[in-house]
Amino acid sequence: MGAQIFGSPLGQMTSGLGVPEPPQETDTHVAQEAALASATIPAPAETTSPASPVKPAPAQTSSRIPATRAGRAWIRVFPALVLMAVTLTFVLQNLETAKVRFVTFSGRLPLGVALLVAAGLGAVVMLTLGSVRIVQLRRLVHRSNRVARGNAHDDRS
Repeated sequence: MGAQIFGSPLGQMTSGLGVPEPPQETDTHVAQEAALASATIPAPAETTSPASPVKPAPAQTSSRIPATRAGRAWIRVFPALVLMAVTLTFVLQNLETAKVRFVTFSGRLPLGVALLVAAGLGAVVMLTLGSVRIVQLRRLVHRSNRVARGNAHDDRS
């Protein structure tokens, strides 16, 4: 008899119409394919020649959603909301009136509001001092960049 491939002569079975049908898979063929798929292939030895640089395999991406600007903004807003809630609680729990004097102004305010105004004025003072320092540092960087550019032009001549 001729060569047998997939259980039929030369791998072709014909239906009653003479059309070749695909070979039927048997349990032995499925087992052979599973054995081949699960076989481990040894990794090739790494070479350090410059002609064939070895590229690392790309890192597997996790299923996490990437961070966005809006997400980072909410992360920054959340502590501010907590601070505002704590401040509001402080003011509402300290509603006893207190006499407040500042230079020539005097009056009666709830204690919590007076302390909140004092903290606000302190924050404005600190913001002003910090802004002045930032302006000073920017000017210093701009001057050093101009000097560096001037030296670069001198080197070309």
